[in-house]
Amino acid sequence: MAKIKPKQLAVPAKPEPRRNGGDPEVLRAWSARKPLMLGLVAVLLLVGGLGTWAVTTTLAGA
Repeated sequence: MAKIKPKQLAVPAKPEPRRNGGDPEVLRAWSARKPLMLGLVAVLLLVGGLGTWAVTTTLAGA
């Protein structure tokens, strides 16, 4: 049985991953802190606004 040798690629393959974990583009992950804080502030404003409205409004015809 003949052995088949792999072809040489015209385009070089991607470089080997680094020892510290891989591609620097992948290592630079985004922080979830800002979206979480924005969501928390939005929920607090929504609950606080509706709560304040519920306490201060009067029911007409109840």
